[in-house]
Amino acid sequence: MIRFNEFAFDLKKKMDEGSIIKWKGIGTLEKKENRVNFQPEENIVVESPVKAEKIIREHAEHTMLGALLYLMCDDLGNVIRLLKGKGVDCATPVEADWGISTSVRLPSGGEIGLYQPTHPTMIEARST
Repeated sequence: MIRFNEFAFDLKKKMDEGSIIKWKGIGTLEKKENRVNFQPEENIVVESPVKAEKIIREHAEHTMLGALLYLMCDDLGNVIRLLKGKGVDCATPVEADWGISTSVRLPSGGEIGLYQPTHPTMIEARST
């Protein structure tokens, strides 16, 4: 958890400084007008799935905490079409009062979320 927090704080600092974060094989994150935008890579490489193994540690003195990561985008339908065109399957989009979301299965067996808000975001609220 500490490493994830360090990663998240470092990522935020770089984006606040105007850096464009490039994740090879995934896409880019860029902060524009106080809003973080995700742009999927045009040439996404789809890897073969890797079997996840569950490891049970007896007598472990700690528990692992999970985390959810959602990348916010302006046009989820367009991102899904782009990913589908590259052979990446997305879960069926779910609509709620707060927005539309889907997820993409990663080769590790985990998932990463994609999200399009349908409500004003804090970023928009701060800029008014």
